[in-house]
Formats: sequence, structure tokens, C-alpha cells
Amino acid sequence: MISVTRSVNPILRARQVLPALLCAALGCAVSSCAVSSCAVSSRAVSSRAVPAQAPPAAALPVALATSPAALSEAPGPAPSSAASTSSTPSTLPDTPAGHQLGAWLQAFNSGERAQLLAYHERLFPYAAASRDIGSIEREHRLSQGTGGFDVRRVEESEPGRLVALLQERNSPQHARVRLQVSPDSPHLVTRFNIGPVPTPRELLSPEQREARAMDASRRRAALDSIQKQLEAHYVYLETAQQVSAVLRKRLARGDYDQLTDAVEFADAVGRDLMRLARDRHLGLRFGPMPAPPKLDGQAPPRVERSGYGFGSSQRLRGNVALLVINGFPPLFDAQKAAIGERMSEVADADAVIVDLRSNNGGFPPTEQHVASYFFDEQPVLLKTIHRRDSGESFEVRTERELPGKRLGSSKPVFVLTGQRTFSGGEALAYELQALGRALVVGENTRGGAHASFPYPVEGGFVLRVPTMRGVNPVTGTNWEGVGIVPDVDVPEEEALETAHRLALERLGRE
Repeated sequence: MISVTRSVNPILRARQVLPALLCAALGCAVSSCAVSSCAVSSRAVSSRAVPAQAPPAAALPVALATSPAALSEAPGPAPSSAASTSSTPSTLPDTPAGHQLGAWLQAFNSGERAQLLAYHERLFPYAAASRDIGSIEREHRLSQGTGGFDVRRVEESEPGRLVALLQERNSPQHARVRLQVSPDSPHLVTRFNIGPVPTPRELLSPEQREARAMDASRRRAALDSIQKQLEAHYVYLETAQQVSAVLRKRLARGDYDQLTDAVEFADAVGRDLMRLARDRHLGLRFGPMPAPPKLDGQAPPRVERSGYGFGSSQRLRGNVALLVINGFPPLFDAQKAAIGERMSEVADADAVIVDLRSNNGGFPPTEQHVASYFFDEQPVLLKTIHRRDSGESFEVRTERELPGKRLGSSKPVFVLTGQRTFSGGEALAYELQALGRALVVGENTRGGAHASFPYPVEGGFVLRVPTMRGVNPVTGTNWEGVGIVPDVDVPEEEALETAHRLALERLGRE
């Protein structure tokens, strides 16, 4: 339930404010993106430039693509003739690292959850994985969304180390995987990082290469447009002006002169924006403006496959329930009943552990809907949202009516956090902690609190601008740049065991 604290035109508000609320802002940093969930991953697009103007009133924030398999379903370039022939795992080197990547691809490409789990139990602990495949829920979603990967080329190879370029089977999107294994048999995976990369220039068609070509005029026009959008909309005007001043200096001294490819330009400028503003939700990408989803009716198959953002739930010793929430996809009408069912599964437990260690965000209405289950029917103020460019403020409260069973306000709740917890995942942890509803156990989180909008930039770019900041009624602030500081600070791999012990102590069942 949202109540506006100052009078605004309700139609204008619905068209201008609610889209930003649909964004928990992107659950990844510009330089560290999820393979199939990152709105800032770069891809070649048509050469038609996007005019530099305010976004349509109903435009959604860039974090639209945080839903599972977004990249594999988003439009992208048709593969060039050079890209039409995919290599297979048989091209991998005959080394321990090559064998492990081949084994992982076989399990991943099967799309079978049981096969993935069996492989990880034997040879690949999830603790060694990057966040995109940091849990079976995330990995299985990625497998289903991408259709699997094919090896395009091996870029670096040593007996215990491998770097390879992969391509999604469902789209032209490429990814780079970096793998390390232990020196002794059975050569367990000790490090595995995977993330999206632009289509290599040699795999583009001539038309695609032309569309991505950047000259001095296009660079200047893009940066001028970025500065205008940033100063018009960024949550802090002073910060926007400081960032703009630095960008102008860097352009003047030729720092961007060597960037002749639009994707490389977007990556470099996007990194600068994020670092200068110290805001992980600020970024730039080359591509079209995202289209808003239609949230009425049945959720699309990809949302259903993701379990509506929920992982597995378990009943631990002492009637303590474990509830895994990996993300907050768009809140489709039909999704509310499914969320009610998942929350009802743990409502009769004597204590609940909520695992947000792999939750890197999603859509605020979904997070707010889930947060409502941890309180009684009387609406509770979660935060007040302030938007600098419009001057509007409004309150966000828990919902009075919910499908399924509530956990209520008295049941002991413990929240697990880690280094991958971000954005909407942090929002739920912060609200429950600040309002005295839960004890947070684990590691400090990444610190991204601002909600953002996408804005078109001259030359075919999209700038993601944080426009809104939330203020908690208890702390008077939020977690931007700081993260969630746990009540019980332990390594995230020990968080579940620690929280379970604390729950049993609270219940008097040691």
C-alpha cells in the first residue's frame, strides 16, 4: 500500500513514479554483471540512434532485465556468418581445467537440476562460483534461460586454468568463463567466474560493426547527452554536477579518444560513472530502451521457472524453517497466489531463516509484497521515497490483505546476507532489521539502495540514472554505499549454521 504525502495528479503519478518503483534497481554493478540478468551487458544493435529526450512516461527502469533469462529473451543482433558455426566442448584442451569445464557444460546444458547437483557435489563446490551460478536455483534458472552454452574459442589455457569464450544457445549473447582447478586429482573447481561480454568485433557483420563505430563527434554528443540527463535526474544534483565536470575534463584531454566501438565506449564511461558517483546503480549501455512488461494476468514461463524468485524451502531441526529468496521478479497478478503458497509453507514454523545470500534484487513492489508477510495486518511504514527531479515524496507501507498465511510480527526471524546480497535483497534485510523484525546473520552487503530510471542518450545508448532514495522511519537513512551491517558477523558460508543455532537458542531447544 502506497500513500502519497503531498498532493499530486494521480494519473501523472502512476505514469511517472510507479515505473521507477518497478525497479529495485539493477542487481549488479556495471563491471560485474550477471550473464542473463544484467541490464548493462552490451550487445550490438541497429544503427538507428535514440533521440536524446525524456523517456516515455510509462518507460520502465533499466533494471527490467534483472528477471531471469532476460538477456536470452531480449532482442539482439543476428549472428554473422562467422558466428553461425558454434564449437562444442570437444574443442576444449586435454587438461584438468579443460576436462572440468567440459563436465560442467555437460551438466549445465542438460537443463536437469539433478544432474547439476550431482556434478557440484562431486567436483564443484558452490562457494567457488560467481554469483550467477552461486546456488542451484540461480544456476538452473540460467541454464533454462540461456538454453546452455557452446564454446566459441579458448582464449587462455594452462593445466589448472582456463579462459574461454562461450555463446548462449538461445541468443547471440556471449559470455566469458574463467576457471581454476586444484592441482591434485580429482581437480576440484576452486574458482569459477562467468559474465556477459559484447559480441567480439570479428564475429559481427559489417552492418553491426558500422552501427558500433564511434568517432569524435559521436563521443562528444553522447557525453553531452549523458551530462544533461544526469544533472536533470540524478538523486543528488551536486554529485551529478561533479561527475559531469570530471567527464568533460576527461573528454577534453583525450581519455576517450581510443574508444572507437560503441560497446567499449559504454563499458568505459559506465565504469567511470559508477566509480565517480560511488553508485552501483548508475551505468551506461549501448542498446535500445527497455520495453515495459505487462503485469496483468499470468506470469511468463521464465518467471514461473524461476520459482517466482524463491528457492527451496526446508524444515530444519526444532521446527525451524529455511526460506530461500533469490530475487524479486515483476509482480504479475497471478504471481501473488504463488508467493502466498510459498510463504504459507513456512508460516507454521516456530522460527524462520530467510536466506538472501544470493539475492541481488528485482522489483520493489515484489519486495514490499513479500515484506508484508513478516508483519501483522495493520500497515507498517517501510520507508518514505523521495524523488529529486520531481520533488515528490511518498510512503511505502506493508499490505493489509495478502493471499496465504502471514508469519506475523512475533515469530523469530533470522536473515542471512553475504557479499552477493544487493539492491532489493538488501531492502528486505534492511527493513526487517531496522524495524526490529529480524536478526541479520552473515556478511556485510554491497550497498545499493537507489531506484533508477532508464534515459535515452544520443547515439543509441541508455543511461541508467538513480532518481529516488528511500528513508527508513527508524534509521532516518538507507544502506547506500554502506550495505547491511549484520547483527552477527560471520562468513556467509557459516551463516545458516549460526542462524539455526541462534534460532534454537531463542526457542529454548539447544
